[in-house]
Amino acid sequence: MEAGQKGLSNGGDEDETKALQAQIEKLEKIIGRQTIAIDNPRGNAETERVIRTIKEELLWLNEFGSFEEAEARIGAWIGEDYNRLYVHSALGYLSPEEFAQQWAQTQEATSQGAQT
Repeated sequence: MEAGQKGLSNGGDEDETKALQAQIEKLEKIIGRQTIAIDNPRGNAETERVIRTIKEELLWLNEFGSFEEAEARIGAWIGEDYNRLYVHSALGYLSPEEFAQQWAQTQEATSQGAQT
């Protein structure tokens, strides 16, 4: 534990607290810690919105039998659903897959127009 960091407790015994701390440390190794620049006021808001979406669309709707199951399901949801199929306001309310198809069609049309 870092200097000045408060200990974590889940209200259980010492072994449970150590197990919880171990899971948190494992998750931090997988995810990594990211800091945002102090001159980017939107950075944290964007991160918080993604986390809220994960909670609303996956975590609050499912029960997981283990940390490993949760880790696998969250990873699959982000990789398949969120990054491929979930509509994003930044993409004009298209999914990344739809946006990529639209972009490719636009590039093809531009390329054909330049050749004529």
